[in-house]
Amino acid sequence: GQAGAICYSRSQDAGATFDIVHQVIDDIDSTFYFGFSSDDYAIDSDGDNVAILAGGLLAGVTLLTSTDNGDTWVKTVVDTFPIAKYDSQTMISDVDGDLVADTIECNDGSLSVLIDGNGTVHCYWGVTRTLDDVEADPPSYFPGWDGLAYWNSSRAIGNVDTIAFALDQNGNGTLDIPTGGSSQFGFGIYGTGLTSHPSAGIDEDGVLYLAYSSVVDGSDDGAGRLLRHTYIIESTDGGDTWSEPVDIYEDDFSECAFASIARKVDDCVHVLYQRDDQGGHALSADAAGTQTDPGNTGGEIVYTCVPRNAVGIDEHIPAESALNSFSVYPNPFTQGTEFFIDLKERTNITATVVDLTGRTVLEITNGNVAEGRHTYTVNLETVTNGIYFVNLQLNNELYSQKVMKF
Repeated sequence: GQAGAICYSRSQDAGATFDIVHQVIDDIDSTFYFGFSSDDYAIDSDGDNVAILAGGLLAGVTLLTSTDNGDTWVKTVVDTFPIAKYDSQTMISDVDGDLVADTIECNDGSLSVLIDGNGTVHCYWGVTRTLDDVEADPPSYFPGWDGLAYWNSSRAIGNVDTIAFALDQNGNGTLDIPTGGSSQFGFGIYGTGLTSHPSAGIDEDGVLYLAYSSVVDGSDDGAGRLLRHTYIIESTDGGDTWSEPVDIYEDDFSECAFASIARKVDDCVHVLYQRDDQGGHALSADAAGTQTDPGNTGGEIVYTCVPRNAVGIDEHIPAESALNSFSVYPNPFTQGTEFFIDLKERTNITATVVDLTGRTVLEITNGNVAEGRHTYTVNLETVTNGIYFVNLQLNNELYSQKVMKF
């Protein structure tokens, strides 16, 4: 009875057999929803705990949790769509009953969910607005709306934070969007807001990591569209606060989107993303079938390792660390740069420079270094232009700074 049901299957023997197959969970069946789009959900599991987060322009955000591998479920409506069981074939988005369609803030259908070691469920989704003013026609959405929402299961319903926006990178108080291009809008169309595509991970210390895509202020792909890059933020306090974003791909002439990070973060945040030189994607078309993001062809799937300590390093040097501070200057650089390391105590130092594939291009090892401030001058004239990470190891501690050669 649904146009797109979210089904649950389960194997408890590494995929040899499945004891639950294509089960439509009662709490999200046709009693409550007419259906979901193919990307409007996310799933995570940790031991016997399972969480499914479902959304979409006209469905609100619904969390399903199970503590018995999906035998039973508990439903929590995290963000309510104001019209229950909305049917775009027979309804308009009239919230107040005046027979005039209303614009409604909603999720954009791009979601991520993660269960931490304490059983708290962390939920993320892109934010947009929708307007459905003609029965039987597809609803409209607002591609220029911006924001990435966050909520976790330790909070009251409605206590939602917006944790990421498009960055005003030149500090002029506005988002600089190209004009006069061949596309329908001055940014690539993704069916989402300007900041979206969340993907969540966690490390052994319970630090939360989130990758997401957002438009790059002032960029231009040559066809009058902003490009998108992938950013990573972290939270060391269970989601209460979040670090400043790290752009994992600082080439202003390429797009880096649809990032997916491995759930388990070890020394690296393992990132898989799609890269091309055009804003938007080749599947965008208007009602007449005309492509709204012309020029999109090809593209590459790229893996990169972002050292976890490159994200929010200034915020979490532990008090017991042998390190007071670590910085790299100049950054960006053209031929060489300097590492400034301030030690609290005598220790062993290993500093390596690695590229985005994890390949080491330079290494400095210095044993039994005295406390105080030390400067290491490095020559990187022979390496190619691009993004690198300077990894500093002090005994068992690892810190990292992102640098760029141009």
